[in-house]
Amino acid sequence: MKLNFGDAEKLYKDYTEAERTMSEYYVDLPDDVNVLDPLFLLERINEKPSFARKVELVTALVSSKKVEIWYQPEPLLEEDGSVKETYEAEKVMGFIFNGTGSLGAMFTEKPYLLQVLIDYGYALVLKKLTPPSRGSREVQA
Repeated sequence: MKLNFGDAEKLYKDYTEAERTMSEYYVDLPDDVNVLDPLFLLERINEKPSFARKVELVTALVSSKKVEIWYQPEPLLEEDGSVKETYEAEKVMGFIFNGTGSLGAMFTEKPYLLQVLIDYGYALVLKKLTPPSRGSREVQA
């Protein structure tokens, strides 16, 4: 493949524009994601949050669980802000990772979906490590 400066510039622009649509993906994780050992969580969360650590946490979280990744474009809006058109969600990937090998190997055709899974899965791990707010039911109980 031959690339020149103009080609590379276009690829960078395309990437930047497409990155904005990443928020239009969502991950459907089962309610019973794997319960992770608190010591495992704390050990990894207290280290520098490298990508490798995030992958390790998310892999442990979803191993042997059904995971689906969906794409749902934002609604098309009128100039006044009212909704002109909505779009149905479309499943773009579904899998059950059996825990052997690399989770990344499942995403060779669509690595951007791995980024979505890692980002959202890591956010779920952070939620598990966040104490409840003062007004939450858990604190009141």
